[in-house]
Amino acid sequence: MAESIVEPKLTLRQVACERAAPAKLWRIVWSVSNLAADALTIISVRLPHGKFKAAERSFAPAFELAAGATKEFISHVDCDEPAGLVTENAFVIIHCQWRGAAWRIFVRIRVKVNAAGAPAAATELITTQRIGFSGIPN
Repeated sequence: MAESIVEPKLTLRQVACERAAPAKLWRIVWSVSNLAADALTIISVRLPHGKFKAAERSFAPAFELAAGATKEFISHVDCDEPAGLVTENAFVIIHCQWRGAAWRIFVRIRVKVNAAGAPAAATELITTQRIGFSGIPN
């Protein structure tokens, strides 16, 4: 019997990075793929870590990611760290709608700053949480 998916499933990877103004900002292109059999709608994204940070970006309009589809989005990330620095436990937090419910998807990333000072993020773990599951809204 096939396993029923009970939460949204996706992948996230950094596909490009270039310096933006001001100098400590980086324009990072992310690729997100929906691995679930149902579409999901991405509402916003934020990166809250102090060494790899971007304010919440609300997509207006929110974008739908069909089952099996891949799309790209951009974050302007504040990362002004020395070459060689590795930041553990940074996160990309995605707010989305899936099967009529609001979800947060937590993408734990490891960020290494290369010799040119550019951050390179690698996904380590993805977990999900339905918003309001504990009885506390948003």
